[in-house]
Amino acid sequence: IIYASFLGGKYPWPYLIIIDKGNLTPFLSLSILIERFIVGLDPLKDVFIYLAGRILIFIPYGFYIGLLLRNKSRLLKLIVLLIFPLTIELIQFWILSPGADIDDIFYGLIGGLLGSAIYLFVNYIYRVGSGRDFLSKGHRYRYSKLHFWEYVYLNNFLIL
Repeated sequence: IIYASFLGGKYPWPYLIIIDKGNLTPFLSLSILIERFIVGLDPLKDVFIYLAGRILIFIPYGFYIGLLLRNKSRLLKLIVLLIFPLTIELIQFWILSPGADIDDIFYGLIGGLLGSAIYLFVNYIYRVGSGRDFLSKGHRYRYSKLHFWEYVYLNNFLIL
């Protein structure tokens, strides 16, 4: 994420619209792309690539935040989901001013929320199948030799 964020010339797809001093107007880049589509200068594919590239890149971040903060409050999760995109954009604004875009904070938050929703879905499916939370500490699935040998002894296996 950070590598692609600071090298605007190397990856042209996130930088279709570059404003001289950075974009501090919400959804200006998206509205320019939609206007260019309506006029016939750009295909609709560019709008979808722009949105997908901005949102999908933050889904793993949201998944891991949902996993790491699964027992914390929703407000704390929301604040942590907002910190990473906000930090990237502030650093971009100070170092690479034309690459800064206020929209990326919104898209990062949306991607993080989608990632958290995917984690909740995966956790629900896993809980239905196994009876416990995804990656939680449980007494049935430990990987030490002691538990393995207790399992072998209790189930009357003979392993030599």
